[in-house]
Amino acid sequence: MTKNEQSRRRLEYWQSVVDRDETAWELERGKMDWREELYRGTKTLMPTVKAEEGKSDLRCFHVRNVIAENVETMVDTRVPKPKVTPLRKENEKLARTLEHLLSFWVRRKHVRILNDLAERMVPIQGACAWLIEWDNTLSTSDTNGDVEITLLHPKQLVPQAGIYSDVRDMDHVCVKLALTRQQVRARFGVDVPDASETEPELRGLDGESANEDDLLTAYMLYYRNEHDGIGLLAWYDDTVLADREDYQARSLRRCRQCGALDSYVEPAGDSEREELESSGQDAAGPHRCEWCEGTAFEEVTVDREAVMQPTVLLTSLGKEISLDPPIATTDEQGRLHLQARSFLPYYRPKLLPIVLQKNISVFGRLLGESDVDKMADQQNTIKRLDMKMLDRIVKAGTKIGLPPDVTIQTTTEDQEVIRLENPAQAQMIKTYEFTGDISPEKLISDRVYEEARQGAGITDSLQGRRDPTATSGVAKEYAAGRSEGRMESRRVMKQEAWSKIYETVAKMFLAYADEPRRIRIESADGQIEYEQFDRRDFLQQDDKGQIYYEDGFIFETDNATQLGENRESMWQELTQAFATGTLGAPTDPQTLALYWGLMEEQGYPGAGAIRKKMEQRAELAAQTPQAPVVSGSDTLPGAAGMAQ
Repeated sequence: MTKNEQSRRRLEYWQSVVDRDETAWELERGKMDWREELYRGTKTLMPTVKAEEGKSDLRCFHVRNVIAENVETMVDTRVPKPKVTPLRKENEKLARTLEHLLSFWVRRKHVRILNDLAERMVPIQGACAWLIEWDNTLSTSDTNGDVEITLLHPKQLVPQAGIYSDVRDMDHVCVKLALTRQQVRARFGVDVPDASETEPELRGLDGESANEDDLLTAYMLYYRNEHDGIGLLAWYDDTVLADREDYQARSLRRCRQCGALDSYVEPAGDSEREELESSGQDAAGPHRCEWCEGTAFEEVTVDREAVMQPTVLLTSLGKEISLDPPIATTDEQGRLHLQARSFLPYYRPKLLPIVLQKNISVFGRLLGESDVDKMADQQNTIKRLDMKMLDRIVKAGTKIGLPPDVTIQTTTEDQEVIRLENPAQAQMIKTYEFTGDISPEKLISDRVYEEARQGAGITDSLQGRRDPTATSGVAKEYAAGRSEGRMESRRVMKQEAWSKIYETVAKMFLAYADEPRRIRIESADGQIEYEQFDRRDFLQQDDKGQIYYEDGFIFETDNATQLGENRESMWQELTQAFATGTLGAPTDPQTLALYWGLMEEQGYPGAGAIRKKMEQRAELAAQTPQAPVVSGSDTLPGAAGMAQ
């Protein structure tokens, strides 16, 4: 069976599996557009009382969008900082390097923009998904490839049916992406001139996004293969874009004779062209191996790389890895040939590249609980009450009571003549003021609003309202950060998701970053340092000589850094500590120097210059002798004699 036939059979099988998964997912996906419409403030009303059942034209003309108000209250634009803990003491430096690598990666990728979008998507839909992949097209002058992260709406996800815990517990998961033809060509090396978009609703609400000629809907199926690795099958319609049974393994071009990679080859000269062409090779490219001078190369999936280095491999951290030296032979012409005997393993992440970030965990549902679902009934009731109150206020005003046979033309003219038949009719002319009392409806509306707010777990402190239990600014911030139950669960779910993201990113750098990566570190006091990440620093060798990559790390997020990220809060804390005398007497020059030194570390503008002046004052004060004071007198010893 040819490779194309195998891909065709594999495509037919997985298409049938994805169809079953989509059928099971349809009930959840059918709610997603309605949630987005509620967040946007749809004017459509659902029946509020039994008499309105069956009516399809219920609409209001004014919306107090309490859902959007409460969702915006929950937004936390901070991206949790990575924290890496080694399982062995000797790997502390490696753990710090990974932390710096991940922190610098977050800055380079401008992840805060994606996080801002996710902070609204998660409470609306109950979850979002993150796709983390290695992209070889993201290259620089001295590096090849980088980790790319993509935010996915839940409607772009087709999870394995029956698995409700987490994506990592699945055997397969499918992602739908709207790609341009150029993106398909760069990513898969396939030209798709006749491709068309089949699901434009992936880019917005159903009916809002039109089919675009330059886009296509690609299915990306990730699955666990029989070797506990990760496979990838990508297609659109019935066309296979990529079929890799071991997606995370290295696919390289190497010499058939000695196994050296194509980075160890040199372009063929004029004298070798005839030899290369006779062996079926393209003489225009680099096809002569500099180690064995072989001319035959092949594309293979490999799990190790040949090392042409004698005896010892020395990493950048000074670690020694014992190697077998290459074998050197000479041919009949006396040319030297080298053949590798030692190999370094390639690391494989063996993780599905999708991380699910939930809102609130719920038993029996893959997505977390949606806050929009939690507030939908209250939002509908408030719209209904607001419509009634507005209608009553608009219809309110001044009414005139007249006798049956008297007509008054209401104009702006003064001294208008009214003709009456008798004095009794004059007594019947009166005005009545209708103010439109809305207090009962407003009372119910306020109560329903409180239901929505409390159901979403939002407190007064979180909304910035007056909180009698918090008396200081720090107490208010703490009260907002420690709101009960539901808000704490959101933070835990976000931190857990980012822990998994950082683990996936770190393992992809271990697997595919062949060149050392420069890392820029900015310390809390504003100092700039540079270091590098080299995946070979993570090589270990056991007692039997087996070489492996050290990946024994616990990936978490650092909660203690959240206050440190807010420099203004740190300035306030230091100023309060200085004023209360915690740092020492506020008038003492040494205390002043200490205070401004701490402010300089937190990046306060001009603190460095002030610190230097305070240090000069402290030195001057230390050099000036202080005469003792006589008990019971304010004069110094000898002062009276000098006065005489």
